[in-house]
Amino acid sequence: MGIISLLLLAAQTAHMVSAHGQEVAHQHIPYNLGDLVTIECPKIYNNGSISSTIFEPLHCSDTNTPLALPFGMDALLQCVWALDEPMYNMISLSLDMQASYSCRMPMTKEGGLYFPLTFAFWGKKEEEHIHIMTHWNFLFHAVEGFFLGGTVYPLRDHWVMAVKGSIILIHGPVRWFAGHTFEGTMQQAALLLANAQEADKGAGGDTIPAANEANKAKPAPADRPIIANSKQKKNGGNVVPVKAKDLPTVSKLLSSVPRTMVFFYVLLSVGATAGLAGLVYYAYLKPKLLLEKKTK
Repeated sequence: MGIISLLLLAAQTAHMVSAHGQEVAHQHIPYNLGDLVTIECPKIYNNGSISSTIFEPLHCSDTNTPLALPFGMDALLQCVWALDEPMYNMISLSLDMQASYSCRMPMTKEGGLYFPLTFAFWGKKEEEHIHIMTHWNFLFHAVEGFFLGGTVYPLRDHWVMAVKGSIILIHGPVRWFAGHTFEGTMQQAALLLANAQEADKGAGGDTIPAANEANKAKPAPADRPIIANSKQKKNGGNVVPVKAKDLPTVSKLLSSVPRTMVFFYVLLSVGATAGLAGLVYYAYLKPKLLLEKKTK
C-alpha cells in the first residue's frame, strides 16, 4: 500500500457517524510509533464468569505491571499469568466453550473507542487440572497512528499442565501491518514516510535516493523489543531490546547442559544397550543354542 493510500485511509479514521447517520468530524489523537497501548480485559468473578461492563488492565504477575504493547513495533511478548481461582475457572469454562475472554484495546490515544481482542484458549479440561497451549500470535493493523483492528490466536507448541494456583508463561510474536493487508509492516511504512520527508527537505525538491543516502548516515535502528518478563522497564512498560546473540540456538541449548550430565547420559545409553543385548542373549539365543546342542 502506498503512502497516498495510507494518508487517505488515515483521513477516514478521523470521522465518525452519529446515531442519526450524520458524519461528524472528531479530533482523535493518533498514537506515535512506540507508544505503549494497554490491553484491557473484563473483570473475572470467582465462578469464572466475566463482567460485560467492568474492564481492567491485564497484568503480568512476574512484573506486576499492565501488559502494554509498543504501538507499531514488531516484538516478542512474554507475560506470566497467575491462575488464581477466578482465572482458572474462566479458562476451564472457555475450554468447554462456555465462556469467552473478550478483551479490548483503545483505537485512539484518548480512549473511549475500543476494538475487541478475544483470547481463544486451546486445550483440554481434566477433572483436577487443565492442559493448555501458551503460544499466541498477536496481529494488528493500523495506519497513521490509528488502529484498524487486530486479533490474537493460539498456535500449537507444547501442552502445559496447570492446576489452581499455577503460573503459565504466555508468549509469542507481535506483528503490526500497515493498512488492511499483509503487504507491509508499520515499521516499513514509517521508513517510507521518513524517506519521503527527507526528500522534501532536500534543496529544490531532492529525490528519494538522496534521502536514502542521508538515512545511511543515521545510526542503525534498535533491536526488536521483548515485552514483559524482565526487570528492565521503559516508560512504565516492560520493553527491553533483544539481541541476536541472546536468541536460543541448538548449540546454545546443548552448551547449557553440564558436561557431567552429558557424560551420565552417554553411560546410561551404553548401559541400556548392553543390558538389552544381554537380555536378548539369555532369553532367546542361549536357550536356542542349548536346544540345538541337545538335538545333535
